[in-house]
Amino acid sequence: MKKYIYLSLAAVAMLFAACSEENEYVPGEPEPAENVGAYFITTSTTVELDPADPTVVTLEVGRLNTSGALQLPIEVVATHEALQIPATADFANGEDSTTIEINFPNAPVGEALNFVLNIPEEYRPVYNQVEGLVSTKGKITRVKWNNLGNVDWIDYFSGMYFPQGVKLEQRDDIPSNYRVYPPFGDEWSTNAMGPDTYCGGAAEVIPFTVNRDGTITYENFPTGTLYDVGADVWCYYYGYADGVDEVLTDDDGNIKAFCIDPFWYIPSMGAGFGSGYPIYIGTPGLDLWNYLFPEEAQ
Repeated sequence: MKKYIYLSLAAVAMLFAACSEENEYVPGEPEPAENVGAYFITTSTTVELDPADPTVVTLEVGRLNTSGALQLPIEVVATHEALQIPATADFANGEDSTTIEINFPNAPVGEALNFVLNIPEEYRPVYNQVEGLVSTKGKITRVKWNNLGNVDWIDYFSGMYFPQGVKLEQRDDIPSNYRVYPPFGDEWSTNAMGPDTYCGGAAEVIPFTVNRDGTITYENFPTGTLYDVGADVWCYYYGYADGVDEVLTDDDGNIKAFCIDPFWYIPSMGAGFGSGYPIYIGTPGLDLWNYLFPEEAQ
């Protein structure tokens, strides 16, 4: 019996030894010391700019081997003639990342500028897992906005009516996108909250989108108006509950006005005035007051 037990234990020991040898960890080969191991930080870049914005986009390039200064060649696979792409990405000694600037001072407005860049094969990582970052593509667009003219603005929060007081624009390539230049400032704030309540930092432009179902969506925006010291009022997109953001149309479905009904919110206080104080924005040539309140206008 003892002999039988001894043989079984020996067999188990041999089995464990075999497993150990089979699963023994063998480290991968280290990155060659002379290899740069360069890569792009991101593989895709989409940038939409206002025509007034600076005509430059920055891309970040990294490397695994930080020894020595390096001028890394940038391989241009595809580009637009308006893009000025540098020939190299320049690293100082010890730097693991740097940037390249793509300039396009003469780029046309409203046209997409596409590019594809590669890291040359001899500069790519050999073993490290950054495959896929050795190429990057991009699309840069200087968005064309068509000026529809000055239109009326009425909002219930300030109680003010600005006839032909704000500029309305429509995006050329995506006609469902608009932007309006609000009348925020000292007069608006005084009427809404009292004297000396304009603190600056108000939204200069409010982009919004008209959806297929006639609803309107937009990002939160500041009014530059103080409710209390350090507590400024924002307009938050509701999108649910009792806020109603929609277009107003005639019987033929033509847009006559836009209604934005935000949640008037004070972020620093975690509270607000709620919705029910809508903003109405007219369309060119429309007398918004007569349109909204025909009985009062008579």
